[in-house]
Amino acid sequence: MESCDRLNRRFMDQYNKLSPVKKVLFLVGGLVIFVLSILFLVYNERIFHALLPVAKIWRDITAGWLILWTLIFIVSFPPLIGYSSLLTVAGFVYGFPNG
Repeated sequence: MESCDRLNRRFMDQYNKLSPVKKVLFLVGGLVIFVLSILFLVYNERIFHALLPVAKIWRDITAGWLILWTLIFIVSFPPLIGYSSLLTVAGFVYGFPNG
């Protein structure tokens, strides 16, 4: 609990140092991310269905698997944002072997 409390105080100190314009932009950005996340959860089937032709084109690229492998390798060492997203893309494009 102490570390969470410390982290909260640190976050609030940084937030309070922002100018009013930056505070509003921060809140608007957070709201936009929240709304986009909800929309993705609601319309995920339509989004993936729309991406199906792109996945088929990517699968036909000669070294498409190498591009994905390289990107996953780059974001894995050190662990960076995007690892799970790239794994999802790889699964969506290439599927599970033998089925």
